[in-house]
Amino acid sequence: MFLHQFFVRGLGHASYLVGDADSGLAAVVDPRRDVDAYIDLARAEGLRITEILETHVHNDYVSGAEELRQRTGATVRAAATATLARPHEAIGDGDELHLGSLRFRVLATPGHTPDHVSFAVADLSRSDDDWVLFAGGALLVGTAARPDLLGGPEEAARAAAVEFATLRDRIAPLPDWVELYPTHGAGSLCGSGIGGKRWSTIGYERRHNPALLQPDAEAFRRFILTDQPTVPAYWRRMRALNQAGAAPLAGLAEPRPMTVEAVEHAAGHDAIVVDARDPEVFAAGHIPGSFGIGLRDTFGTWVGSVVPADRGLILVLTHDDDVTPALAQLRRAGYDRVAGYLAGGFGTWRASGNAIARLETRTADELADQIAAGAVRVLDVREASEWRAGHIAGAIHIPGGALPRRLNDVPDDRPLAVVCAGGYRSTVAASLLERAGRHRLINLIGGVTAYEAAGHPLVVGETPTQLKEIHA
Repeated sequence: MFLHQFFVRGLGHASYLVGDADSGLAAVVDPRRDVDAYIDLARAEGLRITEILETHVHNDYVSGAEELRQRTGATVRAAATATLARPHEAIGDGDELHLGSLRFRVLATPGHTPDHVSFAVADLSRSDDDWVLFAGGALLVGTAARPDLLGGPEEAARAAAVEFATLRDRIAPLPDWVELYPTHGAGSLCGSGIGGKRWSTIGYERRHNPALLQPDAEAFRRFILTDQPTVPAYWRRMRALNQAGAAPLAGLAEPRPMTVEAVEHAAGHDAIVVDARDPEVFAAGHIPGSFGIGLRDTFGTWVGSVVPADRGLILVLTHDDDVTPALAQLRRAGYDRVAGYLAGGFGTWRASGNAIARLETRTADELADQIAAGAVRVLDVREASEWRAGHIAGAIHIPGGALPRRLNDVPDDRPLAVVCAGGYRSTVAASLLERAGRHRLINLIGGVTAYEAAGHPLVVGETPTQLKEIHA
């Protein structure tokens, strides 16, 4: 058996090329949208991709199954309950697929999504025993994937009960030696507490994974629905997009270099400027009304969290050749309308004499002095688990991913210091507030981490300040 894992850090997404060297046949499990890596590796290994296996309809990224099918002619296989509108072969519990000496056995494993299946793989040239489990989100390293993505609290509770039964009846009974290869890894928002190791074994997880150690369905429900990350706005579009199939990448327009005048014109006709430079550079000067979302591993996720999806995008980059990695992340999040990028970067805008916006910054000591004087409000945009671990006294808590729909909850009675762990998310949030017409915004240099390191105390475990009290 040939097996290779591909991993996208910002998405926490794992996908796999698995093949049989003797027959030269291979399958790809849960491919991402940019599929060249699978094709290139298969060619280098002397394999031909004939099967594309999807464990579930994904909510967190654009599936590359249709792209890969068109590029290779391989057959896509997914659960009948996935109700895909694109070409595929429906599969169900107990079905088997053979690639040379490899046997893929389908296990229905609903919970994370109702259509979820896993693939238990045996290498019959060695043994009839299952050796590998491609588990999608049914079981992750250190936890299981969240069941709360397709409805409200009642639907989430029902899905959690289904997931508990899946883990108890379908996953836990597998032999200790079966290797676990999930689709969601560390960095994925499809679960809380995902381990950093990218694969495990059923035996190890049975002994140490709290998702498999809950005594009953009610305990599991409480465990799995606690402290889940904020769901990015773009996820609401992903299921329908992945059921229909995304547009072929070859048919999308390539972003073009744009002059200052062209950027001005496009921005004046509904295009959105996304500044992908580092947060500190963005704060020092940026195009008014632009989003400040640095080109890091989570760039695509944060664009998907705060930037409207129905508008054309213009990028401001540190280097013109940053357009390639930026575009890959945007397209994985379903942002296909990328008109272009400011040629020559922000320096050309500055040289043009056009207006420049700036974001005030404060050191930890400076902010502490202002807080003590009652001169600022503090908005903490980290996740709830981070907040409880330690936050600035009196701060307002709104996770950054929830901020676009909660702008009216942010008070405007004094300057607002926006904070996160290190300054990245707070820059995203401050740029969103600036676009919404807010002024007197401050970004904490180094975030809460720097604030604590400077010797300023944090409050641990307190319930977030009630917004109704702030507005009273």
